[in-house]
Amino acid sequence: MKINKKSIFILCLFLVVILSNFASAEEDLIELQKLSSTSVNSENVDSRPLVEFFFAKGYENVTEMLEGMDGIVNTIHWRIDAEQEGLDWPNDDANIRAGQLGVYEYPAIVINGELYIGEYSEDSIKSHIESLDSAQKIPSAVEVEGVVQIAQQSDGLFRVIMDLNMSPNNDLPIGTTANLILTENYAIDDFGRSADNLVREWKPETGFALQQNNTTDVYWTLTDIHLEAAGVNFNEKSRGWQIQIVFFNEFATQETSILSVHRIELNPTQNQIELNDFMIFIPILIAMILVIIVILRSINNVDESLPEISASWKDSDSSRLIIKIIAKTKTIQLNKVSAEPPWKIQGKVKEIIIEKDSETSFSIKFAKQLDQNVVIKIGLEIEDLGEWTQTIEMPTKQRI
Repeated sequence: MKINKKSIFILCLFLVVILSNFASAEEDLIELQKLSSTSVNSENVDSRPLVEFFFAKGYENVTEMLEGMDGIVNTIHWRIDAEQEGLDWPNDDANIRAGQLGVYEYPAIVINGELYIGEYSEDSIKSHIESLDSAQKIPSAVEVEGVVQIAQQSDGLFRVIMDLNMSPNNDLPIGTTANLILTENYAIDDFGRSADNLVREWKPETGFALQQNNTTDVYWTLTDIHLEAAGVNFNEKSRGWQIQIVFFNEFATQETSILSVHRIELNPTQNQIELNDFMIFIPILIAMILVIIVILRSINNVDESLPEISASWKDSDSSRLIIKIIAKTKTIQLNKVSAEPPWKIQGKVKEIIIEKDSETSFSIKFAKQLDQNVVIKIGLEIEDLGEWTQTIEMPTKQRI
């Protein structure tokens, strides 16, 4: 495990989010009226390809075409030119998202995080999606459960409250963010043009475990200030609303940047929500802040504390591997060495103590030399840092 500048950035962003939510909870001690309460579970997973459409004037036919493809794709509609056209629809989030994707010409269609450069016809888009093979369906990389509530404050403004717990089904990349996307199912602009799933509010979140089967309880809100600026009014009739929780890999290169999508339909009703229902989370937020502060204080010296590990095949023996460990600023205990199947290590490696600023080498012998890469897992206990597992992958040694 290696912590770098990207992880520092993610932790700092998480700290800012936590502090802003804590401030909001303290300042807005007003009565809330619950309009909607929706359960979130595995049924909310949406594996359809995620299509992000950036509209441009004169391409209303593309909007209608994508609306007709609802059975095979999950389309969200970014209105990037709203301000230029004098509309009351928000476009600041659309501009940020376009810049994030490297989209600068419109209209534009992005499928599963990749810019689509083909013809804007239903047949061409369907053909492109079919060519994606297994990647056309978004994997459910995260399990999300809990409740999403719409509440109206005594001043008439709204907020969306998300009380969730999430567990990754596999280890997530360092750059993973949970993007809360509030969309209006059917919106009509000042010129009578319609848009399905118009993005009204977009809020990236961090601060959840990335390791497989680690569960994190989160309490997220879309605040009254942002919803008012986005023109959201849950009391208006003939409008449906959705929250989509989209997990993006922000640092993805060739692989898909969409890790998991959870779509929640919101249906406002009239009920009462108690202030205590969300105030109980304040102590939890304070504890989380303290944990993050401790991590940030120690994160700078973690890289220097990790050992250097290398491996090489023994010249005279194609089934014996020499492993070298160099301890830096921390004493290290070697606990276990194992090989992933079908490779098998003969015997057992003894536990070794490696003092700081020193090195050691040892060999492992395999029961049989195979014609495929060998993956070695080295279990270590590092002073002050606890247990770590380092992985080395070596190409098989060519027999002479």
